[in-house]
Amino acid sequence: LFVYFVIRYEDALRQRAGDQEKIDGLLTQLSEHEAEANLLRRRIEGLEDEVNRMKKENMRLQSELNKARTDLDQETLNRIDYQNQVQTLLEEIDFIRRVHDQEIKELQALAARDTTAENREFFKNELALAIRDIRNEYDSVSLQNKSDMESWYKLKVQEIQTASARHTMETGYQKEEVKRLRSQMGDLR
Repeated sequence: LFVYFVIRYEDALRQRAGDQEKIDGLLTQLSEHEAEANLLRRRIEGLEDEVNRMKKENMRLQSELNKARTDLDQETLNRIDYQNQVQTLLEEIDFIRRVHDQEIKELQALAARDTTAENREFFKNELALAIRDIRNEYDSVSLQNKSDMESWYKLKVQEIQTASARHTMETGYQKEEVKRLRSQMGDLR
């Protein structure tokens, strides 16, 4: 009977040692899994921070895009306003030209009624000078207005093209960044 208990005791000790090895193995696995879970948790937090940063960046870029659209609308309105001003100035110049033409006709009629050759020659010369001055002034004003409008228009078009190109590049970068983050999120799952 004593031997029986000794054998049972030794079996119990062996079984205890085997159980202790299993417990140690399970504890090692548990530690590894906890470490892996902590690593994944930190990666997820990092990716969530990156996603939040990208959302903020996206909101900022969307705001800039809206501002650029507003600026474009304003510049379009300004261009239309300037075109209207140019049209008004051209109409004013045309009106002034008609008034001057009428004055010239009146002076010519007056000169034609004058009977002395000397007076006719004087008025003819004065009239020619006045016509030349009026044409020179008209041409100068017209060229200056045209030059100013062309310069302004080219500048505005260049500004809009530059802003559009910058926005396109930033949007492309964002799309690539979002794809990269999605790929990383997919790899973690």
